[in-house]
Amino acid sequence: MRRLQKESGDVSHPGIDGRDLALVEALKQNAKASLAQLSALTGMPRNTVHNRIKRLERSGVIQSYTARVDYKKLGQSITAFVLLDIDYGVHYDLVEKLRVMPFVHRIFSITGRNDLVLMIRARNPDELARFVLKEIRIRGVSKTETLLVLEELK
Repeated sequence: MRRLQKESGDVSHPGIDGRDLALVEALKQNAKASLAQLSALTGMPRNTVHNRIKRLERSGVIQSYTARVDYKKLGQSITAFVLLDIDYGVHYDLVEKLRVMPFVHRIFSITGRNDLVLMIRARNPDELARFVLKEIRIRGVSKTETLLVLEELK
């Protein structure tokens, strides 16, 4: 088991130190890690680990614990990012419509040439095409560009 080193340097959130960052990193790698495992990874006593986790949860640094899912094993072998240009004044309503679409896994508001990026998961290219060509062609979307993920590297 590789031990996580305390990080030094500037931490922008008051009250968060390198030991907190090491703990957060350990939880990012394995949210199901026991207090004993986290203690061994960070070099902190179990009580300290427990208290720091509770403090990080209360302060909102740790918002939830999630599972990493292999979507291919769920039959969703296609991942794509869809860049959207949207009409002025429809941002909020459009995002609300997109949030409930089952293919849409993440929505990002971005800077640059486009306004939004959607992370889409689909079973196959035909399903992705149907989504992009039909379901996403809703009022307020002026242009789309689809980027197909070839391989997830991290």
